[in-house]
Amino acid sequence: ILLLNSVMDYLEQGALLLTTPKCLEKYLEKGDYLDAECGKLLLSKVLGYGVVLGSVIIKVPQILKMTASSSSEGISLISNLFDTMAIMFNLTYAFASGYPFSTYGDNVFNFIQTLIIASLCLVYTKRGFLGFLVFVTGLAVTGYMGSGMVPVATLGYLNNFNIILLICSRGTQIITNFVNGSTGQLSFLTTILLFAGALARIFTSIQETGDANLIRIFVTSALLNGTIVMQILFYWNSKTKSSAASKARQRSKKVN
Repeated sequence: ILLLNSVMDYLEQGALLLTTPKCLEKYLEKGDYLDAECGKLLLSKVLGYGVVLGSVIIKVPQILKMTASSSSEGISLISNLFDTMAIMFNLTYAFASGYPFSTYGDNVFNFIQTLIIASLCLVYTKRGFLGFLVFVTGLAVTGYMGSGMVPVATLGYLNNFNIILLICSRGTQIITNFVNGSTGQLSFLTTILLFAGALARIFTSIQETGDANLIRIFVTSALLNGTIVMQILFYWNSKTKSSAASKARQRSKKVN
């Protein structure tokens, strides 16, 4: 009996990760499985944790593509640095505000992976030590901002700049793609997952935080990532101008 009670307690605690005590009571005691508000909350939680789970590997395809080719061609360093800052502000603000982990947990993994990509951009352009400094500094600053030593109001103020940072980040990548006439080493899988994650975050933010600024940020993110998805599809069989020029020079040398 004690074992059964323990199991039931663990199941109840697990269920409360996806819903509220009030909704759990409606489901289990009243058999009301069609309650609209509880249904939307449950969907939001499932989507939220799904996004968090997916974020564990969201940028791994991009990292693997860069390491396999030992190149950061077509990937904007400035874009990734802006992206890192935006994620850092969002992560520390949501954490300090006490929002549910399901609404921001993906930022933990997204931040680390974006920081790795920014560092690799430096490593593959023969600036390895600077890449190491960027990685260590990024972790240290984020740890400090999330330590409680920075007031929530200050973090909220910084988070207000996220739309500008997102426009600079994604906009820089969009312009780089357009100028190169190619998306270079950009991973389609990573980009489509970022786009889908932003769409899911619009819904979870509306349902679980009601934070208008966060909602605006994710709408902006979805629009910009959607644009890059379309660029990847449009430039699917294109080669970068720099790659084409490099190959042309090599052929010329062989002829001579």
